[in-house]
Parts: sequence; structure tokens; C-alpha cells
Amino acid sequence: MFIPYSLTRVLELNSIGSDWGWKSEETTTFEQWLNSEAVWVQYFVDLDNARDRDAYVAHLNAYVTEQKELGRFERPLNNNLYDVMEWMEYHEVVEDDSKVLVGLSFLFLVVCLLSTIALMLTKFVGKKSETSLRRALGASRSIVFKQQIVEVAVIGFSGGLIGLLLSLFGLQGIQYLYGSQDGVVHLDWVMTFAAIGIAIVSSMLAGLYPAWRVCRIPPATQLKTQ
Repeated sequence: MFIPYSLTRVLELNSIGSDWGWKSEETTTFEQWLNSEAVWVQYFVDLDNARDRDAYVAHLNAYVTEQKELGRFERPLNNNLYDVMEWMEYHEVVEDDSKVLVGLSFLFLVVCLLSTIALMLTKFVGKKSETSLRRALGASRSIVFKQQIVEVAVIGFSGGLIGLLLSLFGLQGIQYLYGSQDGVVHLDWVMTFAAIGIAIVSSMLAGLYPAWRVCRIPPATQLKTQ
């Protein structure tokens, strides 16, 4: 519910939040509280650009400097202007857990990519007889390389879909543990396509070396051993 600010004095509306000031004062009436140094009003300003922000900070500093000459604000000049996200970080409204989890997820992705490289290398080298036979029948190295990359991309796409399903179950668990309202914890289309894209691109990057390695095997040497 919003009420006019001018009704504060008329209805003697006290502040429910913090009303600390820069000095200790004894206030027994509402009028004394209004005239005290208690800080109980917080507001936001809408500034269009950096120039307006600098001008507003200069205005605040000039006001505080003028008031200090009148005997107010004994502490050193320390005016800060935060945007919404900076204000939330300053007051520790939002923890850094999400950033830590994102960092851990990418580290886990690197570990998975290293394991994928080893598995793909074993898989492709295990099919070196088939690859050598196709090379002997006329398939070029580029054709074989592209086929391996496409196979890796399909594996990455499948892994991305499985990861999305697991993520949905994980988000449901988070919503249940923290009692979040509907819509607070969710996957939108941007995150969905980003997850699929990261899965495909990362799997293709992991498959570059194994695909290149199997294409470098001389087909004649391999066919002589069969």
C-alpha cells in the first residue's frame, strides 16, 4: 500500500526499519524524532547516464560539506552511490553461492571434457580397421574427420538433453528445500538453448584430437596386419 509522504507528520507514522543517526539523541515525542539526526528515509534516484551520476554525487558531497561547516556530520566524507545490484551486494542481500556454483560447474565440465577425449580416442582408435578400409575404398581424410565430428556432436546433443532433464529435477529439489515460489527457480528458453549449445560445442572440441588422430593412421599399414 502506498500513501503520500506528506501524511508522515499528520499521522505520526514511525519508521519500522533502522533509524540510526550520526549521534546519540534522546527523543520522547514524534516531533523531536523528526527534528533529530535519525536517518529513517531511504530513496532511489533515476539517473540517465554517468554524467548525471557524477553530478548527483558532487551535489551530495557539496551538501555534506556545507552541513559539516554547520556542525553536523562529524565523520569524514564518505558518500557512495550504488545501483540496485551494488546495493544488494553491499548489504549482503545476495550471497556469492551462485557464482561459486557456476565456477564449479565449468571446472566439472573441463574434467568431463578430459574424460571425453580419452573415451573418444579409445573409441575411434578401436575402429581404425574400419577407418582404414574406408580410406582404401576412396574416402578422404576430410570425409572421415567430418563423420567423426558429426558423431561426437550427436553424442553431445544427447548428453545435453539428459543434462536438462537432470537440471529440471535438481531445480524441483531446490524449490522444495528453500520453499521458493513458482517461477523463482526455473529454466527459460535462453538457458535451455545455451545448455544444448554448450554441450554440442564442448563435445565437438573434445572430439577434435581423437578424430584427427584416427585420420592420421596410414590405411596400408593397418590393412597389412589384418
